Amino acid sequence: MCYLVFAVIFNDFLILNFKKTEVYKINLNLNFKVCGNIDIRNSVKQFSKLERCTVVEGYVQIVLIDNGTPKDYENLTFPDLREITDYLLLFRAIGLPSLGKLFPNLSVIRGRILFHDFALVVYEMLQLQQLALKNLTDIVRGAVRIEKNPKLCFVETIDWDRIAKTAKNSHFIHVSYFH
Repeated sequence: MCYLVFAVIFNDFLILNFKKTEVYKINLNLNFKVCGNIDIRNSVKQFSKLERCTVVEGYVQIVLIDNGTPKDYENLTFPDLREITDYLLLFRAIGLPSLGKLFPNLSVIRGRILFHDFALVVYEMLQLQQLALKNLTDIVRGAVRIEKNPKLCFVETIDWDRIAKTAKNSHFIHVSYFH
């Protein structure tokens, strides 16, 4: 015979505890979707791979989009995305002005698997003006590498050691402004 010891709702999960030893966690968020590795490459249309993803079990790579314009990114947003378990890599995605609208609720990059010791890489993003990842509060493992982004502002004002605690003083942030 099973007896319910306690039940609690926490962060969209119903947690049930039976007999003090059996704990069940039930997701109450019907929009919850776990996705695998996401490789967005060559076209802004590839962003559709991120639709409804709440957690990416793996990496997100946004790379080599040569024909993008700021207008192409205007209506792109993925508010469901909360977590990436490996790394986030951005490389030469032309036309992208900000990450804030793309990933307004991204809060955790786990760094389970890293890209050359880095959990967050922003490299040669020629039109990127701001990261604006206001909810990114935890990079569990790995450092941050940001370089060769001539229009990117305010990166040096972010306390990366506070966000990526295990990689203290291992970040590579190179700011160069060419307006």
